[in-house]
Amino acid sequence: MFKEMNTYRLPEQEEDFIIPQSVKNFPSEFHPDVYRYLPKALSDACSQFSNPKEKDIILLGALSVISGCLPFVCGMYDMKTVYPNFFVFIEAPAGAGKGILQWTRKFAEFIHKDMLNTSAKAYEAYQSELRLYRNSLKKKTKEPLKEIPGEPARKMLIIPANNSASSFLQTLSENDGAGLLFCTEADTLANSLSQDWGNYSDVLRCAFQHEPISLQRRTNREYLELSEPRLSALLTGTKDQLFKLIPSTENGLFSRFAFYSFPAVTVFKDVFIDMEHRTLRIFNELGQQMFEYRNRLISLGSTIEWQFNTTTRAEFKSCMNDIMQQLHKEIGDQCLATVKRLGLILFRIAMITCTLRVLESGKKPEPQMTIEHLDFGIAYEIVVALIHHAITLIAETRTGNKNIVKQRRLNQYYDLLPDSFTRKQALQLAEKLDLSPASCDRFLSSNIFTKPSYGNYTKSGDQNDKVIK
Repeated sequence: MFKEMNTYRLPEQEEDFIIPQSVKNFPSEFHPDVYRYLPKALSDACSQFSNPKEKDIILLGALSVISGCLPFVCGMYDMKTVYPNFFVFIEAPAGAGKGILQWTRKFAEFIHKDMLNTSAKAYEAYQSELRLYRNSLKKKTKEPLKEIPGEPARKMLIIPANNSASSFLQTLSENDGAGLLFCTEADTLANSLSQDWGNYSDVLRCAFQHEPISLQRRTNREYLELSEPRLSALLTGTKDQLFKLIPSTENGLFSRFAFYSFPAVTVFKDVFIDMEHRTLRIFNELGQQMFEYRNRLISLGSTIEWQFNTTTRAEFKSCMNDIMQQLHKEIGDQCLATVKRLGLILFRIAMITCTLRVLESGKKPEPQMTIEHLDFGIAYEIVVALIHHAITLIAETRTGNKNIVKQRRLNQYYDLLPDSFTRKQALQLAEKLDLSPASCDRFLSSNIFTKPSYGNYTKSGDQNDKVIK
């Protein structure tokens, strides 16, 4: 009646970590050709490091930081306007070397300091005007100033992670909805999010998609609303810190991050290799360059909108669909949000590298520009490696691994079912595989089966070509 079951082995109960077989199809490091064709700013940054893992995290960190330094750059994606900003989490054990990501902060430091200095000067002017106003009130012989001076916005690019929800949103608001969250110890952010006063996880989730965010304070019933928040984030931490921040793959925050993991390094590195401060000098120059690039974008007075051409759109859709179908068969629904949002991150990375090329060329950008196929290829090679890391981390979470085991059972269940069968036969097989009747019925109601008549089912085609709803 059923296909032979001797090929099926139920996963051992004590096995708590299963690496999906499909992960082997994705590289854990960026393709070497990525570094051959990078824009000069990124190439100069990565060339300071020889270890492939270090080069990868420097590139990914730089892209995330730079994504927060490019105003008036956008593109159309899924019928919405999106901006280059995206989130990155670099995961590694303590002492593994992820501290080198501090170098990528240099890309934003000149902009950050300039914004702070400008705000400080504006605040000094405000304090002076406020003193004049208060003095005018004391002088009865003279008419006081008509209006109290308004306090200026305190702008900054790099927003502290140790923040309350209202303060974080206030800072974003004063920055016109833009900012960079840079934190080298993820538990700092995790501790804030675990407090009632600091839980702005929903702000992060909305900001990734540029969805409106609003807040009403009890004091003076002050109301804040950001119509299109543009937030970038670069976080680093250990696995424990990561899972404290995002305890489950079912938390919508997980799928919004690009993850990169690397193991502890067992070799003591040459810590005196750069006695001439060459790396510091280069990254300071890159920070100054990014400051100038940002000013050029602001001076344009208009937005640059990036888009794929028709050929690249078709290739993008085909590649991402193949990845989704491949992963879904083995991992199930939990991979869908991650793959879909990595598709958006791919588009954002391509926007960043294209914008850098235009700025480096010195040419004036056009209001609408086409992403070169080279930059699509670079972004794609980065994303296929990010998929490896995301799926591996999914497998290491308790709920993620549990769902992978369940999906493995369902795949075996599907393979053992004949092409046509009754519900009774399906329930008999489900019992042998330790699947509940409820799981069986949910599986039978998916779009990989058709129901020609009551109680009878037929496989509707290759499971690889179907998405279980």
